[in-house]
Amino acid sequence: MSAVHERIFSTIYKDTKQKHEVRKIRFLGSDVAVVHADGTVVKKSEDFAEKPQVAPLLIFAKQNGKWQITVFQNLIYLEAARKRICGEAAGQ
Repeated sequence: MSAVHERIFSTIYKDTKQKHEVRKIRFLGSDVAVVHADGTVVKKSEDFAEKPQVAPLLIFAKQNGKWQITVFQNLIYLEAARKRICGEAAGQ
């Protein structure tokens, strides 16, 4: 996982900044939690968008007394996907 993130942050996320906000945490037991979040990724020179672009879903498991991310899926909001694929004119 570390090597994958190194590659991502040295390529598509290079010179970007991120903002994430936890929307909901649901505990499935004393050692497993599902976290729903909202996020935005922009170039360092840009302002953050008012609406989130992505909705990360994370599953944490407590292992040896420490919370670890065991599953991560980055879901893109439809509006953000349209803008990415069709350009800023999407939805007009």
